[in-house]
Amino acid sequence: MSYTEDKQDMNDPEDFDSSSGCEISYRSLLGSPEFKPPKFDLNESDVSDIEIEQPTKRVALQENNISRYHQEFLELQLIGKGQFGSVYKCVNRLDGCVYAVKKSTKPVAGSVFEKTALNEVYAHAVLGKHQHVVRYYSAWAEDNHMIIQNEYCNGGSLADKIAQEPLSAQELRTLLLHVAEGLRYIHSEGLVHLDIKPGNIFLSKEKKIHITNYDSADDGFEDLDDNSLLEEELTYKIGDLGHVTSI
Repeated sequence: MSYTEDKQDMNDPEDFDSSSGCEISYRSLLGSPEFKPPKFDLNESDVSDIEIEQPTKRVALQENNISRYHQEFLELQLIGKGQFGSVYKCVNRLDGCVYAVKKSTKPVAGSVFEKTALNEVYAHAVLGKHQHVVRYYSAWAEDNHMIIQNEYCNGGSLADKIAQEPLSAQELRTLLLHVAEGLRYIHSEGLVHLDIKPGNIFLSKEKKIHITNYDSADDGFEDLDDNSLLEEELTYKIGDLGHVTSI
């Protein structure tokens, strides 16, 4: 068999397994003692053009141009806006969780907001996690715009709440206790929050089951609807740490 015939057989569509992307005839012949792999001349004019096409590289370049924000998050709605930027309620495409993502409206480098943005990231990094401080997850820059990924508080801000109705005495006691706990933690880390106000305090709502008639003789397998009450519990959290500074 001539080299030309070998090459034609190997490129026969009937010998090509489309699912594996491999040439079956070439594989099988490798195991044959009578088969000698042909020597290919890279200068031949009939070398397949597939080897020099670069669709994969073009796709990769397009993917690199997609911002991290749009790659990782699905934007649901605008939930806040200020001088620094806007805050959006977003779903993370990977873990399915909801976050509050703050994006600066203008480029921050060299602007009056640069210090505020860096302060917020620094404060979050130092503070870590506390039940009465809005949790920080990540921060990065895109086209000189700062983006900060924080915990989403589903109850909105304290400013929104008191605009709807005044706080009861019990709600006010809970608010003061939670804010005091959050401030004590911030101070224990050598930082102070210089902008405590209703717009920077956020509410997290969580439904919890409270047992209303517990009998020690019960075996614990009764229907929860008989002896339990589903109540909404509010937790107040300090946020917007752009004005935090060290003591």
